[in-house]
Amino acid sequence: MIEGYRDFQREADAFLKTAMGARKRPGVFTPAIVHGILSMAMEKHIMAILMASDQLPDNHTFDDLVHAMDAVAPLDPDLARFLLELNRFDDMCSLDPRRRPEPDASLVERMRDAACAVRDHADALLGPIGSREPVLA
Repeated sequence: MIEGYRDFQREADAFLKTAMGARKRPGVFTPAIVHGILSMAMEKHIMAILMASDQLPDNHTFDDLVHAMDAVAPLDPDLARFLLELNRFDDMCSLDPRRRPEPDASLVERMRDAACAVRDHADALLGPIGSREPVLA
């Protein structure tokens, strides 16, 4: 077990909470901003699972994260396919940044659902962050 996995889980929960609350402030939280927040939530939840399993991905792209999860606790196939689609859309952590289309509201909603599914997977494997463990805001 790699130390700090619960910190990743706490941070992921906080990112997800922010992304869910962003619906109340669409003037501040554009789809592009929420897209980034949700990407971080999913990445950190998956990293928490991998760290607790004493595993690390090659990189932090969704492609690498999904493939690393295959050896530890595979994601639902539909969820994994969606994350792989996001990887191609976002090219997260690429060394070759390129212009990408702006995410729209429908993509962000699908991402919210996916982020909740990833959180639920982490909670099922690791146990949810307890009420005595403060979630960072």
